[in-house]
Order: sequence, then structure tokens, then C-alpha cells
Amino acid sequence: MSRRTPGGGKTGRRGRGQARVSGDTRESVRDSARVVVEVECGITVYPPEDAGEPWRAVFTEHGRRRYRQAMTEAELAAKLEKVTERLRAGAPDMERPGADLIAHYLAPGRLPVAKRWSRRHADTQRRLCRRFAAPVIAAVSCQDITAGHMQRVVSAAPTASEGERLHRCLSAMVIAGIKGGYLASPRLREVHWQAAGRPVPEPEPGTSGESALWVDPAEIPAAADIARLGQSLAAGRRGELDELMANVAAYAGLRQGELFALTTGQVAAAARVITVDRKLIEVAGQLYVEAPKCRSTIYPVRTPHGYPLADRLTARAE
Repeated sequence: MSRRTPGGGKTGRRGRGQARVSGDTRESVRDSARVVVEVECGITVYPPEDAGEPWRAVFTEHGRRRYRQAMTEAELAAKLEKVTERLRAGAPDMERPGADLIAHYLAPGRLPVAKRWSRRHADTQRRLCRRFAAPVIAAVSCQDITAGHMQRVVSAAPTASEGERLHRCLSAMVIAGIKGGYLASPRLREVHWQAAGRPVPEPEPGTSGESALWVDPAEIPAAADIARLGQSLAAGRRGELDELMANVAAYAGLRQGELFALTTGQVAAAARVITVDRKLIEVAGQLYVEAPKCRSTIYPVRTPHGYPLADRLTARAE
């Protein structure tokens, strides 16, 4: 313990390398004859007055007065390291288990209503946490979670793509944990999937400056391809209904879930406009109807190969 005397000197030095309680000394409020040490973050240390008494520390955390004690200065200094870390970061929940961190991350109320996860994304995050994160960190105190724990989690993924998905999950969890007072170090995010003898996918070639969303025109179905698909579907069990579905998807630009949830009330036949305000999704084997990114789309009277899309859609709506 470093004690500053009235003349500015220090007394009570310990051997080099030994943990010490460091701070400014003052007289005790209750006993002017007793010296206490003011440590950072509002921690007050009371050295023993007599041989055999413990070193004690008092601090306020999360609105509660708390205590630590040890028989030696070095032992108390070691205990106060974690206390100081929590107080400095303003993270009172770091003593809670990793299971509480996971629950906080998955809680819908953590995010503003406008930014809450979709049902499918929430199911994916729950699956990743249950399968990979919980077995490693659920029983570990949040303050004791290290980058090594996070590396074990992300490397447990069976493939590189799943490892990348898991890395994004952990990265978001660390950010949420820091904001929520469960974690203090952003370095916990700096982990990546390690192959450890497993197959590594070959790097995909790309063109400099090319957008990841770019689609080769050769991969886009031509009008003749759509016509042949529609004719093939027309010969099936549902006949013209499946042919109509294929042409609506192609020429109105509806995605699969939007097409499956399409109702007559969304079709304005006179204006040839479809209001896309619902979609069908499957999550864990259950079907749900939810809102997409709302938009409107216009469809043509006839397709390039002569299919009367407007008339067929109007007839179906009626």
C-alpha cells in the first residue's frame, strides 16, 4: 500500500512485483487516528489496525454498498482488480452468468420496435446460441469470459460459412453485452472460425469493383424460358393456376413468400397494381404471415410471348 505522508513522501512499500493497493490516504471520518486509502472508482480501503485483522474495502455498485476483504494486501488488491474493471466500465452485471448475457441478447425488448429482428432471424440467433454459445459460456461469469471462450464457440461451427454466421452472432452479442453492462471488452469480438483440419472452401474468384449483388445476365431467365415453364406447369395438376403463378412471379417481381401470401385484396386490376404488404415464411417447421418491406408493383397487360397476364389475374381475383 502506498501511503502519502503530509510531507508528500510514501511509506509502506512492498517488494517489487507484489500486488498493492494504491491510492491517496486520508483520515477516517469516524476515527481520526485511523488512516484509510481512497482508491479509484470510489473504493475505500481500510488497512488492518492490529495484527491478524483482514484488509477491508467498501464501494458502491448498482446503488448498493458492497464489501471485499482479505487477510493480505496482495489478496485484496487482486479482488479489487475485478471490482475496478466493473466500476470503470459501468458494467454492474458482469458478475452474472453467461446464460444471462445470452438471454439479454435474445430478448425482443432490447431493441427499438422499428429495429427488432424478423421472426426468421430471431429463430436463427436462438438456434446458434443454443447449439454453440450456451455450452461454452452459459455457466461462466460474464467477467470471466475471454477471447478463448469466444474462439471455442465460433470454431465449433462445422463449416466456414456457418462459422462466419456464428461470428456475426457473437459480434452482435458482445456489442449488446457492452451496452447492457454485461461485458467490458470489445476485443471479445475479434475471433474467427479456425479450420483445425477440416476442409476449407476455395476462395471465390471475383472482378475488381464488382458488386456482390451483381447478377450475370446469362443467369436471368429469358422470356422464352418463362413461357416454356408456364406451359409445362399448365399441363400439371393445377393447370392454369400454376401457369399464372409463374408469370406473376416473373413479370410482377414478387418473391416466393410474397407470392404464396398473395390475396385478391392486394390486386388493383384496373390499375394493374399489386400492393405487396404481406409474405409467408417458414420458421422451424411453422408457417407465419408477416409484413415485408411494403411496396407496390405494376404488371404488364401481356407478357412478351403473348400470355394475357392482366386478364388472367383479373379473372382469378374475381
